[in-house]
Amino acid sequence: MNIAETNLNTVWTRGWDAAGGGGIWEQIGSGNENQRSILAIGTFIITGAALYQATGNASYLSEAETAYAWARANVFNTTSSTNAIGAPGHIDEGLTDTEALQKSSHIYNHGLMLESAAALYTSTNNVMYFDDAKLIARYVIGKWPTMTEQSDMFTRGLSNFAAQYNL
Repeated sequence: MNIAETNLNTVWTRGWDAAGGGGIWEQIGSGNENQRSILAIGTFIITGAALYQATGNASYLSEAETAYAWARANVFNTTSSTNAIGAPGHIDEGLTDTEALQKSSHIYNHGLMLESAAALYTSTNNVMYFDDAKLIARYVIGKWPTMTEQSDMFTRGLSNFAAQYNL
């Protein structure tokens, strides 16, 4: 447990950047992967919610919710119509170091965001997270009716969500 807590705290203190509205850097330093991405943020949210469940430490939940709010505002289309991010339920990759939206259509990003929403719903019972998970699931099932080898993260997230809430 101590290692998990230390690692989560390290990600938060080294990776979270309030400049530009927040986000967790996927890579710190130079390079073309220098972005605040759903890959870094999603795993942080899931881990933070799990550590909150295990320890009761409210700071883990608060940080996970802060990271989720950033992702929701910057890379997740929560509206009922298509916008700059994409169709309702679409998840983009992240923001670059110049604040440009990093467009993508990777199913694993959707799986991470769905599992993040489900983890936070479990921790808070806030229906917004439940509704977000359903929106992501509807988008993915509509876009990719046949799953591929790249869909394992989404499939895990959807399976966990559906089993936990008897959907």
